[in-house]
Amino acid sequence: MARVHRIPSLTTLALVSSVPVRVRAFHLGNASINFAAVQFFNTAATANVNLGVTVPDAEYGVQQGQNLPVFFFEKPLEFSQGLVMLAGNTWGSGINIGAGLEVVLALES
Repeated sequence: MARVHRIPSLTTLALVSSVPVRVRAFHLGNASINFAAVQFFNTAATANVNLGVTVPDAEYGVQQGQNLPVFFFEKPLEFSQGLVMLAGNTWGSGINIGAGLEVVLALES
């Protein structure tokens, strides 16, 4: 059964899980005035992610002032080492957006 993990204001690197995890579903809420791309990294520590250098394993975007509805994966996204997330202001940028991005995840061990 999936458990809910909520990040009310993702603005910098956030460690979601330091052990293997699967993302079954997620929701993004962007109240900022900028486009935001949330990046998923398959790693167990924030220190393993170099902003603007480390390539994300998955990335999804949401326009300014918009919500990305709950997105369910038929096959969960698997992160074999752990999960670190970041909200950037452009695709692949790794530049913190300043204003928080609401992230709600359905996780499985």
